[in-house]
Amino acid sequence: MLHLPRDALVCQKHSGSRLLGYNKKETLKYPKMQPPPRKVKETQQVKMAFAEQVGRLQSKQQQEVELLEDIRSFSKQRAAIEQEYSQALQRLAVQFQRKDWQRGKGDSLNSGSVFAVWRSLIEATAQSGVCRLTAADGYRSLTADALKSLRAAKELKAKRGLEQLQRVQGEVVDALRELHKVKKRYYQLSHMANVAREKASDAQAK
Repeated sequence: MLHLPRDALVCQKHSGSRLLGYNKKETLKYPKMQPPPRKVKETQQVKMAFAEQVGRLQSKQQQEVELLEDIRSFSKQRAAIEQEYSQALQRLAVQFQRKDWQRGKGDSLNSGSVFAVWRSLIEATAQSGVCRLTAADGYRSLTADALKSLRAAKELKAKRGLEQLQRVQGEVVDALRELHKVKKRYYQLSHMANVAREKASDAQAK
């Protein structure tokens, strides 16, 4: 049986380890878990996004309120114009109705006579004045009741919706903060576990 010198055996053992590409101490080490790179806090990004969302919602609500105010102002002015126009038409019709209708009395039953056409025009003018007055009342009613009620309901709905949105956004931000705390604690525990493994592997290697 061939006996090799002790130095040769040790050299052969180390050569085999190098050929395999690792040694006992290296196999027991675990890679270190690095925390994620520091960036802008997600909580701040979420807050900014929520602030923009609230701003857009408030802008939309303001535009709708301004539109309702424009409609109210238009209806009020239109009612005044219609009333003034209707009164002018009625005064005009009454002025000519007071004239002596005895002119052309014999032709009054003849629808084709100039007197009958003239009388029809005066009556139509008076009727138009009545219709204009009714339209003025409608615009005035729209201004006084419907638009006020609509605006009040709109503002109340917008206020409640905004409060609910802000409450949900606050809950999301709180949940995100809690998530960051859990992640931070997880990385701390992982780091402590890696350090303990390394110490244990060093102790075993010795």
